[in-house]
Amino acid sequence: MNQSSSQLRRRLLDGTTRIFLAEALILPLALMGHLLLIPRLGAVGTALMTTLFAVCGALGTVLAVYRIWRVLPPVSTLLRSMIISGVAFSLAALWTTPGFVLLLKLPVILLFIVLAFKLSGEFSAAEITLVRSLFRWQPGTGQTHRF
Repeated sequence: MNQSSSQLRRRLLDGTTRIFLAEALILPLALMGHLLLIPRLGAVGTALMTTLFAVCGALGTVLAVYRIWRVLPPVSTLLRSMIISGVAFSLAALWTTPGFVLLLKLPVILLFIVLAFKLSGEFSAAEITLVRSLFRWQPGTGQTHRF
């Protein structure tokens, strides 16, 4: 029994598991950070904490993927992501929307992000085919559409 518990402990403390455990701590740490900084810094504190923990989450995910599959994202993907994210942020910050118009703004920015990645060549033909297959109506399944 002692040997199996030491093996379990070793497996729990391997590098990949530690990364996932650290990822699990991000949410409570972000909550504490928000509770501490929002009263002191207001919106700047919120933005600071959100950015900090989003970056930590992204880096942790990249590290976990690398530890498991030994794959890192290409530099071109990182650059495209940074540029597209910057433009999306600018759109969100500059396009002020009152009330329910926000429900239009967010899908438009999301559509911009998806199209920007598609037009920049980020998605392979196989990935596009996979996504299309998830949303394609299949004839002969008993579904009828009236227009």
